[in-house]
Amino acid sequence: MMRKLSEIPWTTLSTRPIYNNRWLSLREDLVELPDKRTTIYGVVTCGQCVGLLPFLDPDTVLLIRQYRYVLRRVTWEMPTGGVHTGEAIEQAAQRELAEETGYRAGRLVPVSTYHTSKSVVDETAHLFLAEELGRVETVRDE
Repeated sequence: MMRKLSEIPWTTLSTRPIYNNRWLSLREDLVELPDKRTTIYGVVTCGQCVGLLPFLDPDTVLLIRQYRYVLRRVTWEMPTGGVHTGEAIEQAAQRELAEETGYRAGRLVPVSTYHTSKSVVDETAHLFLAEELGRVETVRDE
């Protein structure tokens, strides 16, 4: 069976770092496509993140309402955040839940691991259901 051009891996000819901070990095790759043409491809790397659907009861999910600079508006969204270096995914999920909602989950149920944007962003997200919530004393995110 012959593979389609869209399924053949590209060849990285060179990589050039463009920008880096503690949350993300941007690089520019020179790549050779399967048809032998070359092009420049930008890649943003963000690392891993967690997202939670925290259930207060079977019919009530907590959402966060906050301003998002990129969108220039307030959005409703699930509690989310990055995984710190050396931190277990479940620890990150509990930390983000506490920081953003003031709750801790008695039970975290893994739902999915997925890539948030497959074209130019290298970020792996881990989605959990958070159940059996209990209030915790913590410093909340602003």
